[in-house]
Amino acid sequence: MQPDGPGSGEILVAGGQAPRDIDSAPPPQIADWIDESAETLARQAVQDIWEAVPAYRGSGQEADVAAHCRQVFGIFARSLREGHEPTPEDFPWMSKHTRPRFEADISLVDFLTAFRVGQRTLWEGLRAYSAQSDEAAEMLLGMVTQLMRLIEAGSSAVASSYFELQQHQLADLQRLQRDVLDDLLDGRAPQGLLSQRILTDAGLAEDSTFLLVVARPAAGQGCSDDLSEAVSAATLALAGAGIFVARRGEMVGLVPLLDRTESEVTHSLRRFADELSARGTAMSVGCSTSQAGLMLAADAYGAAALACESLRGRQGLMPIAEVSPLTYLIRRPDPFARRLLREQVVAFFAEDLAGDGIYADTLEAYADSNLNVREAAEALFVHANTVYYRLERITSSTGSDLRRLESLVELLLAVRVLRAGA
Repeated sequence: MQPDGPGSGEILVAGGQAPRDIDSAPPPQIADWIDESAETLARQAVQDIWEAVPAYRGSGQEADVAAHCRQVFGIFARSLREGHEPTPEDFPWMSKHTRPRFEADISLVDFLTAFRVGQRTLWEGLRAYSAQSDEAAEMLLGMVTQLMRLIEAGSSAVASSYFELQQHQLADLQRLQRDVLDDLLDGRAPQGLLSQRILTDAGLAEDSTFLLVVARPAAGQGCSDDLSEAVSAATLALAGAGIFVARRGEMVGLVPLLDRTESEVTHSLRRFADELSARGTAMSVGCSTSQAGLMLAADAYGAAALACESLRGRQGLMPIAEVSPLTYLIRRPDPFARRLLREQVVAFFAEDLAGDGIYADTLEAYADSNLNVREAAEALFVHANTVYYRLERITSSTGSDLRRLESLVELLLAVRVLRAGA
């Protein structure tokens, strides 16, 4: 709270929701003087802004900035004349002036600084006007709070319109990045200047060596916010190099090696997965081996997706290079593999997967645990005897011998083919 002063009435704390009525409005001639001097004040404000804020120099926006200043000065004059404090709603045209600054890469900090400089110019003009009489000087003191409210309300409007433009720019960027990635994954070379700029900004070129990353919500997890979190975390972990987009329930990233080795990039990706886990966002992350040439993105995606799937819903990072050849062959979907499987095996697992899939899950856990029943039980959160019982049921129902590698591969292949819908 501030004590009442000349020309001031009830004071609201900063951030109050309702405008403060002014009990004793300044004489109308002060507001009239502001309106009459608006053009001169605006020209001076432009000079002061260009001197105080280097980012404005060379922007070619003198006329727009002068128009902006005239509008703001008009709001101040009207608030004095009508006896109320300015609010953000008094600036409905703010986005019109924000866009040119935004497109000229003038930061929000510089924009806000320029806005305050403009109001300082107005204040200096009022001081010169008030020197004409003691009465005007006394009334000037009563306008200090009014001017501060103008700066507060205008700054709020500036920040709001700037943030809105940033959100639109981010949405446009993500859409363009998604389009570029979709083209590459469909085997098409991205066309157009915008697509080339997206690639260049990401450190990518047609012949770049890269890794491809696929991240999916871990078992029991998953929402759009998780994918947005993954995009942000990946961008941070890879220092902005690469393209990361959320698409079709997963995050896909194209990461250039640049001057780094494959192991260094993989290390950064592992840090990315750990960072997600620390934030409470559980993701299964798979990555390809390095590929030379963006037209190999589709093949790289297949490898990264398979590596991701090999985690079976567990969180963490799995490079395809760490997936065994046997696991790769078993998990790789192949529509022709269905013809090689015995109907007895297919029928058993088809019925199982139509229900809760406990036998398929048990078989895969058993294989992933290097045929160790105790470890498989721990992974499934069941007793070891339960695993023994399920394996015996699989053996008796399919006529397979799990002690024979060929039989185990056939069973695993059947599960994979049925899960893939082949």
